[in-house]
Amino acid sequence: MTLAGIIFDLDGTIIDTETPDYTAWRESYRQFGLELSMDLWKQRVGRVYYDGAPDVFDPLVYFEQITGKPMDGLSREAQYRRYIALCEAQPILPGVMEVLNLARERNLKLGMASNSDRNWVEHWLKFLGLRHYFESVFTRDDVKNAKPAPDMYSAVVQALGLTPDQCFALEDSPTGMEAAISAGLRCVGIPGTLTAHLPHPKVHLLLNKLSDLSAEELLARF
Repeated sequence: MTLAGIIFDLDGTIIDTETPDYTAWRESYRQFGLELSMDLWKQRVGRVYYDGAPDVFDPLVYFEQITGKPMDGLSREAQYRRYIALCEAQPILPGVMEVLNLARERNLKLGMASNSDRNWVEHWLKFLGLRHYFESVFTRDDVKNAKPAPDMYSAVVQALGLTPDQCFALEDSPTGMEAAISAGLRCVGIPGTLTAHLPHPKVHLLLNKLSDLSAEELLARF
């Protein structure tokens, strides 16, 4: 089937918001004389911890477990401000703009499937100046089941007026890769610093970074 669409993840695929998230929380813990290990944080990356899944790490819950009291409001606000500042300093990841621009030149439809909430996704797309590229954007607020369920990818494909075999997905986390594959899409896996160590499903193409291939070379694979 001829390629007609590309669906991007946001966090860790277009912009690295995952490393700043860990860095900001680690600094907050250190202000209380505590360490936040990467092994614990690995349980969180690319997943939705709001669904109550017992194996998804929540740094606030863990803080209360080890200290016996919740983190105070001022510390939580400071952590969030630190996180946003770190995110705002992040560049668009290498290779992203080249793929977006070539896709537009070739009249490919562009969609987004993100496990973050709608406000977060819209904020960063506008902050980065990328909102106009995407014809369809779905977030965890828009579907019954977030990734790794296929719901989000299925919804984006349908909204674009395409079929799964006409699209491929770009994902950094095993959760997202599983969602795309389950929805019938081919998937390019681009593990980041915090996801490279995680076991992931077999994908159509695995890259260390998106810019490992030129945009032309990437699209030629599909």
